Amino acid sequence: MAYAYHHPSNNQELIDPHFIVGFLPRSPGFIYRPILPTVQVLDPRLGVALQCHPSVIIHMDLQRSISLLQFMAEEGLVPSPEEDQKRKVVIEKLKEIVHLWIQEVARRRDLPENVIDAVSATVLTYGSYGLGVHGSESDIDALCIGPWFANIEEDFFIHLCDFLKNTPEVSDIHCVKGAKVPLMRFKLEGILVDLPYARLQVMSVPENVDLLNPVFLTSIDEVSWKSISGVRVNQC
Repeated sequence: MAYAYHHPSNNQELIDPHFIVGFLPRSPGFIYRPILPTVQVLDPRLGVALQCHPSVIIHMDLQRSISLLQFMAEEGLVPSPEEDQKRKVVIEKLKEIVHLWIQEVARRRDLPENVIDAVSATVLTYGSYGLGVHGSESDIDALCIGPWFANIEEDFFIHLCDFLKNTPEVSDIHCVKGAKVPLMRFKLEGILVDLPYARLQVMSVPENVDLLNPVFLTSIDEVSWKSISGVRVNQC
């Protein structure tokens, strides 16, 4: 139990840190009363530890969060609802393109028709957009994840690139093959997208695949491992 003390000479009531710790007896000349449990916080301006009720800490944190959000809005750093909706449309459009692409790759591999109907690939976002802290001018970091039979050299950088080139909403396509994490960079609906590729040892990739699940990480190649690291960090 914490106690507050009242000094008769200056009519102030403060927390007695010595008695809270319990190593020292009560100081003479003070009137003590029990108070609610407190949390110790460091005041950087005074350089001392203060005792605050948990509700005070919550209120301080809320006020500072509101102040930060107001500053971001005033500086134009917070995307408008229309901009957010446009990014969602871009992601959905990219998923549609990837779905058509992976079925075409399956046909090129002469897979059975029932298998072609069942195969799937997906797109996961990460980076500032994936965390929901993107600005109005931010690009989109997205990861294309395909099944084992779709390779990066031919299927991703050639065939998927052709799919994108034939999409009217896509422009400024660049293949960055020599990067530490190889990727395609392009604009979709005017929004810049960075798209690396990873393939998993599965026939069909779930739409919201959990890349922290070791089941999906079996025997993946080095490039794929590097590509999924951004999404895994965001998920963590």
